[in-house]
Amino acid sequence: MRLHPIFAAILVSAWGLTSCGGSAHDGHDHDHEQHDHDHEDHDEHDHDHEARGHDHDHTGHADEIKLSEEMAAKFGVECETIAPAPFHETVTVSGRIQPAASGQSVIAAPRAGKVSLFSGLTPGMKVTSGQAVATVSPEGLAGGDNQRAAIATRDAARAELKRIEPLYKEGIVSAADYNAARRALAEAEAAAGSAPAGPMRATSPKGGAVTQVLVRQGEYVELGQPIAVVSSDSRLTLRADVPERHHSILPTVHTANFRPDYSGNVLSLEKLNGHLSGAPGATPSENGYIPVYFTFDNDGSVVPGSFAEVTLIGASRAEALSVPRSAIVEIQGNKYVYTRMHDDAYSKHLVTTGRSDGYRVEILSGLQPGAEVVTRGAGVVRMAETSNVAPPGHSHNH
Repeated sequence: MRLHPIFAAILVSAWGLTSCGGSAHDGHDHDHEQHDHDHEDHDEHDHDHEARGHDHDHTGHADEIKLSEEMAAKFGVECETIAPAPFHETVTVSGRIQPAASGQSVIAAPRAGKVSLFSGLTPGMKVTSGQAVATVSPEGLAGGDNQRAAIATRDAARAELKRIEPLYKEGIVSAADYNAARRALAEAEAAAGSAPAGPMRATSPKGGAVTQVLVRQGEYVELGQPIAVVSSDSRLTLRADVPERHHSILPTVHTANFRPDYSGNVLSLEKLNGHLSGAPGATPSENGYIPVYFTFDNDGSVVPGSFAEVTLIGASRAEALSVPRSAIVEIQGNKYVYTRMHDDAYSKHLVTTGRSDGYRVEILSGLQPGAEVVTRGAGVVRMAETSNVAPPGHSHNH
């Protein structure tokens, strides 16, 4: 079986550095049933272990993991000295990223008729301001082109007013007839509008992405009827669905961190110029969940419509110990962290964790302030721990 170069390097390091008491024991067996150590040899052996800070029992050796300073640097092992610091109340819920209401616009039908959608008009399509996405044509409609009829009526009203105006000035036509002609023209112009007859293009009022197509190909639309919705990518909305059992945290919620389902990266609303949209929990509960809304700037990495894991952040609690999420290693259902004892030795600690704000995890027990916690490269230390390589002739029977 071939080993990955990283694992092979760690095994070589462990071979050279992992030994009971830190001294060479080639050909030496620690089975006390087979060897009878005299008092002098045993004292010298104990002194050798004490000089290296080891206790000559199995538990003491298991607690120390050998990894040279050079190997740790090579594979990116980094540590952080932890200390009590303020930690916020949090709750993690599911959510969804939506277009911001202020960034949405409607592409409306410029006239009544049958709509012909342009090829490629689907949700997600990028459009620019003024770009056409469909045409609306009156052809084939029962009753013909109403726009053409309105334009004809308008032209006739103009001609009639033009004819009657000089007659009115000469006193041949009464004021009532003249005013009636002016009113008829105003009504005809309002009916005809400024739109020309025939097919017309439906264009986007702004640039962005099409989020909804509201009509089907060949469907009849009225003047002003929505054809599609365009959303600007520059501003988005994050909706967090909070179970009712967590309602008590809502009054203190002021921001959130979130991780889109398509990514492993946690994003901070504060870094994206995000803020609450109204009071958290002001919207009535829906099916046992209370929606909380935030708006934020899209830095280009967020996809509208995607689902997300949302960590709501509330009031600051009393000072607590916490470590980055990357420091936590889960083994058979238990959670551990590694700490550096000195330059080439590490130890593993079973910890009890509390809440997480998406970036850091609260440590309730298992660590003390001042511990040098491995925050990057915990997997490398884990491999050094599990390598369990011993030189030939060396036995760990105690």
